Amino acid sequence: MAITFHLHQISTSILNGKKRKISAWIKQTIEKENKITGNICIILTGKKQLLKINKKYLKHNYHTDIITFNYNEGFIISGDLFISLPKVKENAKIYNVT
Repeated sequence: MAITFHLHQISTSILNGKKRKISAWIKQTIEKENKITGNICIILTGKKQLLKINKKYLKHNYHTDIITFNYNEGFIISGDLFISLPKVKENAKIYNVT
């Protein structure tokens, strides 16, 4: 099983040299919960794209920083994580976090 990263309609270097470390952290976290890592897809995108997903699948008409789709089967943790990088940056400033 794999953890994959994708950029969708966005350009960034934020993942450069960090994918392996992020993947290891996710796997360690899953293992600490006595679960198995399945296929996990992390998609970085923009605010407009995430708003479209929010409207279509959750019927919410507002911006958010992350939407997740859970495909877990038993002890296997799988899913898609759509992350609005611009919204995450906005929230970091608002809440004074990095």
